[in-house]
Amino acid sequence: MIGFNGGLIGKDRTTTIGTAIGVWTLGEQVKARRGGVWPITGFAFRYFRWTITANRTVGSSVSTLTQASEFRIRNGAADVSMASATIAATTIVESGGTPIANLIDGNTATKMISINETLPRSVTINMGSLIACTGYRWFTADDASSRDPVSWTLEGSVDNITYILLDTKTSFAVTTTRQAEVGPFAFA
Repeated sequence: MIGFNGGLIGKDRTTTIGTAIGVWTLGEQVKARRGGVWPITGFAFRYFRWTITANRTVGSSVSTLTQASEFRIRNGAADVSMASATIAATTIVESGGTPIANLIDGNTATKMISINETLPRSVTINMGSLIACTGYRWFTADDASSRDPVSWTLEGSVDNITYILLDTKTSFAVTTTRQAEVGPFAFA
C-alpha cells in the first residue's frame, strides 16, 4: 500500500521506502479491505477517474447532456483540499460556458455540462500528489434534473496508468433537489 507519507506499508504493518518484497499490491489492498482484514484506514491516491454510465430517465427520455456542480474527495468526515488539483476530460465534451474545471472550483453555484451524446463520460482529477482518502461526494447542478448522473464508477490510481475500482453506483436514487449533496460515499 502507498502510505500517506509516500512510502509503502509492508504486510508486517511497517512503513518502507521504494519497492520491497512483502508489501501489499493494490489488488491485495482492496481484497483485504473488503474482507475486513486491512490494517490501515483509508487509501492514498493521486488520480481519480469518475465515469458516468447513465443519466436519470424522465418519462420516456434520457437527456443527452450530463451535468454536476461539484465533485469532492473526502478523508474521514472532511473534504480534501482541491486547491492543487487539476481536471481533464477523458471522454467528456465540454459546453462552452460550463467547463469541467467547475467540478473542482469549490463553488456549487457553478457547473460542468457534457454535451457529447454517448455514454460513458469520464473525467480524471489529478490531486497533484498522493492524498489520504476514504470517500467522496458530489453535488447536483442548478437546473434540469434529467441531466443528473444516476450510474457511475469511481477509480483511484497512484500513477494514472493502473486504476482500481473504489465505488460503483447503478440506478442510484439521486435527489431531484438542485445544488444538493449526493453522498457522501465511503470506499468499500
